[in-house]
Amino acid sequence: MAFMCKFLRENNQDLSEKLKFLDCVDLISTNFDCNEKEGFMGRQRYNPSLMRDTIKFLIPETSSADVQERIMAISRITRLICCIECHCTAKGMKAFKIGKLVGYLILCSNDPSENVCHWAADGLHHLYTLILQRKSMMKFGDSEEFEELLQEWEEEKLFWLAWFSDVSPTTVRFKKSLRADEQLDVILVAIKGMRDDNIYRTKAATQMLKAMLRDPQPIFIKIPKIIKSLYSDLEHISDARARQEVFRFLWMLGKSHPQEVVKTLLGCSIQCDCTASAMWNALTCFSEPAQKVLNVLQSILLEQPLYSDGPGVKATLNPLAATTALYEILRRPSPACREALRAMYPMLSIALLCQISYTVHFTPEEIDIYWSACIRQEIPTPPAPLRSALRAFKGLIRRAGDGDQALIMNRRGGSELLVHRGTHQKGLTVFAR
Repeated sequence: MAFMCKFLRENNQDLSEKLKFLDCVDLISTNFDCNEKEGFMGRQRYNPSLMRDTIKFLIPETSSADVQERIMAISRITRLICCIECHCTAKGMKAFKIGKLVGYLILCSNDPSENVCHWAADGLHHLYTLILQRKSMMKFGDSEEFEELLQEWEEEKLFWLAWFSDVSPTTVRFKKSLRADEQLDVILVAIKGMRDDNIYRTKAATQMLKAMLRDPQPIFIKIPKIIKSLYSDLEHISDARARQEVFRFLWMLGKSHPQEVVKTLLGCSIQCDCTASAMWNALTCFSEPAQKVLNVLQSILLEQPLYSDGPGVKATLNPLAATTALYEILRRPSPACREALRAMYPMLSIALLCQISYTVHFTPEEIDIYWSACIRQEIPTPPAPLRSALRAFKGLIRRAGDGDQALIMNRRGGSELLVHRGTHQKGLTVFAR
């Protein structure tokens, strides 16, 4: 156990050391006796953190291309879960990310290898028992929900293989017994599972996400974490059904938490790359979330960019990112989004004019701050703030205004008047008329 702790702490990649580590894992699980509380693990002082870190180390190997490696990884994980189950204490349970483990085991239960499926089902069987034990330790025994789960488990646990052999029913069963943060971990594992080239894993991950989003819908927490994960994973998801399910999840988030979703997505991509563009279009394809998202963007556009409240406070780039995001939405607006844009046209146009006014009067110091921020974020081709705001303004007039307004601005050169300090006021006057 001392060697295992040292190996995990040093993150040693040497093959001989890794094989020695795996031998130690096998030694612990082989010599462990569930019926003897003072057995091998008892004498060696059971260490829940070590068990957690060992399982975390083994999880990536469950996606190995080598079927034998997958079998060995999932069998070791299942045996360790059995060890944890027999030493279950309220304090020790805090060390484990149960939601992640549930997610990976559900994906493995749909593996092409029958051995992997059986080990995964066995692991889910012990994990479900562990979760019910945790509920009883947390004094949920008097609750009607816990009693129902416990009775159902006692009646059916002899048929555990059938319980955990199908992705959707298994996901729904665990969803009932997991906390909100653990449900989030299952959702994030499902989204990462969609990145795999293995078609079986992609299908299982899609079914798992679909099951997690069924009624009753999970309580969404840690919205910034979810949006960042979606942004990093989406470009690696090519399956049409998987992308559709991810966009449905994003739409639900935009409907329930528009403020957090919009601000986090703006921070992900100031230049609004193809991934961010796809997410903005998904957020605005239906009327209700479109209205909420556009309202948040409008309020951000009214803010002064690069404004800092004081020393040590990071200047925000969100207003500048909002102009690029709005332009991407205006390029291909859905019918529902187009209606929302028309309804919001007066205030949205004023908000964009505010951004043009702010950026046309940028000082050299503010321009330096902007370029430094773009360099820190490794943005290859950052948009010029003034031109970006003007481009969005023209797009808004074309998509949401009437033909006369666009014609007058073009004939009188209103757009070009807006971009120069000396004629900026004239440009504003042309549009106001």
